[in-house]
Amino acid sequence: MITRNDITCSQCGGDLEFSIKYQNIKCPYCGCEEEIIKSQNIESHRLSQAKEWAEYSNRNKEKSVSCESCGSVSIVPYLAKTIKCTYCGSSNCNIVEEESFMEPDCVIPFIIDKYEVEQIFKKWVRTRFWAPRDFKLMYQQGKLNPNYSPAWSYDANTTYYYRGKGGKITSYKVKEGDKTVTKYKTTWYRTSGNGNKGFKNVFVSDSAKDNELIKKILDEGGLDLYKYDPRYLYSFGSEHYYKGVELCYPESQQIMKAEIKSLVRKEILRRYDEAIIEQLDVNFNDVTFKQILVPVWSSMFYYNNKEYRVVINGYNGDIDGDIPISKIKVIIAVIIFIAIAIIFVMNMN
Repeated sequence: MITRNDITCSQCGGDLEFSIKYQNIKCPYCGCEEEIIKSQNIESHRLSQAKEWAEYSNRNKEKSVSCESCGSVSIVPYLAKTIKCTYCGSSNCNIVEEESFMEPDCVIPFIIDKYEVEQIFKKWVRTRFWAPRDFKLMYQQGKLNPNYSPAWSYDANTTYYYRGKGGKITSYKVKEGDKTVTKYKTTWYRTSGNGNKGFKNVFVSDSAKDNELIKKILDEGGLDLYKYDPRYLYSFGSEHYYKGVELCYPESQQIMKAEIKSLVRKEILRRYDEAIIEQLDVNFNDVTFKQILVPVWSSMFYYNNKEYRVVINGYNGDIDGDIPISKIKVIIAVIIFIAIAIIFVMNMN
């Protein structure tokens, strides 16, 4: 279990923080540093034993807190002095009483620090042409909060059987009046087969608010996954997983099945010119999982009583967000377009 000594500086007693710049633990008061030993030896867990693992894994007793301002549920380190929402920064939070929740297995550390993310953010705001001016000013003054968002990684061995049709295309010539025309005919043949395929690190996001961005981060690949250490959360927080590993599993099955379907299609096309898959049965075996924390900088705004969010990938700086559209700018643009069209038509005449 984490003790108070684990999160305080051994030299001055101040609260330790994770330094994005130095990728280690650093005291912001005296500069004392502690190394995080980065291990990529990450244990997986059987999906069939997910409930048992949840009861066992949370031995460090992180706090799960609910924000009264924005409704987000976050995880903050055990014994943290201050509790703030990882999304909106509000301190109006309540500790959630739960039977158990799973401790993460691995983490993608923050690489983009506060200075870098602010430059990315400001550049993005300046290029939002259709946004209302007062909203752009609001965005520029906004606060970016760093937090980790949850995702699951699934491994599985699969066996599959398929049934379908393969088409052979032949050409023939016919007379149509004075011309000879080439036409094509597809002859279909029944085909079937079976096979097996193993999958590693099939990622599924489990964020309540930033699901699409987290999917983009995970789909890019090439991520550095390290064994979870609660010290990565010093000075950060983590969103609580939204659905859980069992409810996210069907999405991973769909991802794996889609890849198998593409594989089967290629297999049929090696022998035929066209392919139709009529039936595809997939069995999933030896399914294991890991929980991953994905680094995200986020900011939230209300404009005309509507919530808008911007999120930045804390690993490589990719940015995505919502903006309102200025009706005045749209009207002006339409008027200009109509004027240009009228001038063009008049010149043509």
